[in-house]
Amino acid sequence: MQVERPSDADSFLERAGPFLLEREAEHNLLLGIAGQLRSDLRRYGEDPYFAVALDGGRIAGVALRTPPHNLILSLVDDERAHEPLAADAQATFGRLPGVIGPSDAVAKFVRVWEERTGSTGRVAMRERTYRAVEARPPENVPGELRPYDKGDRELVLAWTRRCLMRRARIPTPGSSAARQIQTAGSSSGTTVSRSRSAASAAPPRTGSGLGRSLPRRSCAGAATGAR
Repeated sequence: MQVERPSDADSFLERAGPFLLEREAEHNLLLGIAGQLRSDLRRYGEDPYFAVALDGGRIAGVALRTPPHNLILSLVDDERAHEPLAADAQATFGRLPGVIGPSDAVAKFVRVWEERTGSTGRVAMRERTYRAVEARPPENVPGELRPYDKGDRELVLAWTRRCLMRRARIPTPGSSAARQIQTAGSSSGTTVSRSRSAASAAPPRTGSGLGRSLPRRSCAGAATGAR
């Protein structure tokens, strides 16, 4: 078992994308962050860390970190991958503030980390992932979808600002809204309604286009991402 270290988000997704997409819901955080890092490698301040555990040519598990945040771990298909992943993370960082990922994988990784470092881990938060299995178009909404273009920028900015204020509770969301649109500017699946009804609109998606779950406080009530 060995650990491969992709140098950037593109090479990471090229290498590990198919593995992550096989269980997209479980890996939504890894896919979403890696997708954002494709357009801005230092989006979170420091150079990100990418690690892929390999058994021959088969991927057994992957990890990603954007310091100073927690290490993010994928589902791990071979328990032997925990040791080299922990060893590589320890050699790179020395210490970790925490690790987030599927419960079983995290628990086994923490046991290995404890043995290697002498530190003691504890559960700080338990979370649940939801998978969308069906998209239901809104009923009785006038208009039709068409491709987004630059002339729609102010309208989409207004939608995004409203969403951030009401759902994410960001009091002054101007720069955040503009950043989301800029990040998603090249999305080929973007659509906008011909009417101005927010319920039938689909502003640009963020991320890699590989898939991303909506957070609980999302804009789902105001806009629907199109594929």
